[in-house]
Amino acid sequence: MTSYRNCLWTPIVLWVAVISGTAAGDGATNDLRGPAFSDPNERLEQREDWLASPIHHGKWAEDADIALVVGQGFELLLPIIQDYARSEGVDVAVKEGRCGNSRRMLGQKTIDIGGFCCPPATSDRLPGVRFHTIGVEPLAILVHEDNPVEDLTIEQVQAIFQGKARRWSEFSAGGEGPAMDLPIRPVVRLHCKARPGHWRLILDNEDLFSRDSSDAGTTPDMVIASVAQYSGAIGYETLNNLGRFDSSKKLKAVKIAGISPDDIEALAAGKYPFYRVHNLTTWDTENTANPKAGDLVRHIMAQMDAAGFRGNRYHVVSPKYLRQAGWKFQDDEVTGAPN
Repeated sequence: MTSYRNCLWTPIVLWVAVISGTAAGDGATNDLRGPAFSDPNERLEQREDWLASPIHHGKWAEDADIALVVGQGFELLLPIIQDYARSEGVDVAVKEGRCGNSRRMLGQKTIDIGGFCCPPATSDRLPGVRFHTIGVEPLAILVHEDNPVEDLTIEQVQAIFQGKARRWSEFSAGGEGPAMDLPIRPVVRLHCKARPGHWRLILDNEDLFSRDSSDAGTTPDMVIASVAQYSGAIGYETLNNLGRFDSSKKLKAVKIAGISPDDIEALAAGKYPFYRVHNLTTWDTENTANPKAGDLVRHIMAQMDAAGFRGNRYHVVSPKYLRQAGWKFQDDEVTGAPN
């Protein structure tokens, strides 16, 4: 029977049957920002016995044609995968997880496809693993709706998260005088610390962030809930996750140097400085390659392009538009923003 399995990262497993570079482009000079990408030519060395071992699915996917981990917060892929499983007659077992889950299971050789919400680190580049970029989306700087500040520079955002700017009265509110006189409370989610890009495009490492920052943990909904609770809070998250989790509608995204995070044309042109890069992996060695997995990844990329994921409600720039805008690629992987 053709099926699509969505397996949660909890003790309860849900089975769903189907019935029918540099920080912001290579010219960036802000030395507080981390690298945007790793070197695609570097590979992590592994033992000979690991290299010789094939892929062996875990119990949650042992009879599936394809075992796959979808990156957290990129749920738009799930209906694409589900439709593909039904139309092509393949059994696809899916877990939704974070980059660390994908890396661990790739290292164990228990999945055919790993999903990453960040560019890979060198430690993710296992022998035989290839990365395929499926989209880039903006990372928005979020404040409470009561905050009159509408626009910040990169340097101001950095000063806030470093703890060097402590009160909102230090900033102007849209050219109409000072902002509210409240203490600033930064909210951070320091996930994937070893991987380039994402929040490291604000400040390179956790030691640069203020000790007074509130750590929201590993899930995006906690960032949004924390910022919504206090008028002086500031955090960062994707617009997609903002739409998913801000049920209170108390948050807004500020512009960065006059550019809004929902200006997808600016993101595509490399002008918006903060973003996340989503990738899927495949295997390419004789004892690991799964042609069905490769077909699924190519289908996902084609669907992203065909649906015109540029300026849409998901705020994603798909591979075709990234290439047109001058992003650097090695094979299917984005390795640099436009100059």
